[in-house]
Amino acid sequence: MLQFFRSGSADEAQVAARMIYDSDPAYYDFWFGSAHAALLCLEKLWLAPAGSLSHAHTNVWREDGQLSVLVSHYPSSDDIRLAEADTQAQGQLRGDLAQLLQREAMLAWLFPHLPADVWYLQTFAVSTERRGRGLGTQVLAEIESTARAHGALAVHVDVDSANPSALRFYQSHGFEIVTSTRVPMLEPFRLPASFRLAKNLF
Repeated sequence: MLQFFRSGSADEAQVAARMIYDSDPAYYDFWFGSAHAALLCLEKLWLAPAGSLSHAHTNVWREDGQLSVLVSHYPSSDDIRLAEADTQAQGQLRGDLAQLLQREAMLAWLFPHLPADVWYLQTFAVSTERRGRGLGTQVLAEIESTARAHGALAVHVDVDSANPSALRFYQSHGFEIVTSTRVPMLEPFRLPASFRLAKNLF
């Protein structure tokens, strides 16, 4: 049975980091420099007390006691506050912080501004072992219900254009591509374009 928890647990850092990384390896490889560095940094961001990738901010679902789905989602009005918390959390990471922030700024060009009254789905990861069983559909329905309850008019999500399975998943649940963003300065790093998908809730 799938059980919901409002936040994750610090002792799940390694598993959570792998799930987050697997949701978009190209993005995290570029941001942190390598898969190994990405996993280490994502663990530390999971352990941080605040931020969009913190266990304290991330909703999780467990099945048979095992972390199965994790989701970071929020109203667009929280975007600036979370960005500030993210910057503070990243300040605790080892390595070249200036380079990390520079790469994050370059990645930001992939993602259009969030309109008001929108609910944003930043990270949605299902464990590899539990994919294909309908868990994503169940959790997405709960996210949409939460967004409606908070008065959001739509849910937005950004999807790597080189991730056809994620694209099919969202489109099969009523999401439509509203923008496609290509950033020439990122192309030498083999980072694909990004699709912004949206689903109206009313």
